[in-house]
Amino acid sequence: MATSRQLYVDNREWLRQKEENENGGELDCPVLFTPITTEIVASESAISVAKFGQKGDIVGMDFISSDALVEWFKMRKTHPMTNHPIGFNPLEKRAQYAVRLASYGPFDINPDSMFPIFLKNCATFGETYPKEYAWMQRKLKMGDTGIHMTFKGTASEQRVSALAYLSDKPTGTGVFRMSSIESTKLVECFAISYVASAQRIATTSEGQVAVIAEAKIRNVAVAHVMGYGYTIMDAGVGQKLPDMDNGVSNGVSLPIHDMMWASLLDLLVYLHNNAYNFDLRYMALEL
Repeated sequence: MATSRQLYVDNREWLRQKEENENGGELDCPVLFTPITTEIVASESAISVAKFGQKGDIVGMDFISSDALVEWFKMRKTHPMTNHPIGFNPLEKRAQYAVRLASYGPFDINPDSMFPIFLKNCATFGETYPKEYAWMQRKLKMGDTGIHMTFKGTASEQRVSALAYLSDKPTGTGVFRMSSIESTKLVECFAISYVASAQRIATTSEGQVAVIAEAKIRNVAVAHVMGYGYTIMDAGVGQKLPDMDNGVSNGVSLPIHDMMWASLLDLLVYLHNNAYNFDLRYMALEL
């Protein structure tokens, strides 16, 4: 990432000079002049921030102090690496989550045991387990920190398994699975499949049970955009996603998306509260 880091350094210097000129030699920006060391990154008191190019592709990535970002967004609603107006802004909440977690001091949790509790009680989890909630909002993601795919196998095998498993389950039942959209170094994809409407059955005059309406299963494509946040994508198989190789962007912009969330927990709670017949309490973990 040497090239993207240099882009960030150059842009930081340009912003420093611009602010100095506009403020009569005074400098009040808390982001531009907060040095980032390997110790700060290791202590997780900094968050990764993606820099977007004019086409919406990711052209750079760097770490910025979470404390400095909180102060930055108090004064301006622009992207800290470009100073351009920012629309979707999960960065501010991501910084706030990092600051909140740091306030508890060093500690760790077992997300494998805490995530099921969150699923069953998402509305009250934050009040009941404030430290664990802070940890999960800052760190929880698919795979190595608590959420595992419901099934084994390839993406296509998991999709088949999901459809078969959900075909006769009650409304609201859902699973986590690999996405048919291929992840990149910058965008990690997975999918949620759930029963929006359960199958309907009836007993025939011969006493046989027959399916009179198949279950309606919805698939939600979720993406974790590194240095940015989480989104629900309007994308399909073969969709190209942003990527970088040796600091050089592939020039692909993010797929169409309506919202961005600062954490995976935020996105899941949104789905729980807004998606038709989606219910976190009925998500099936590893089977």
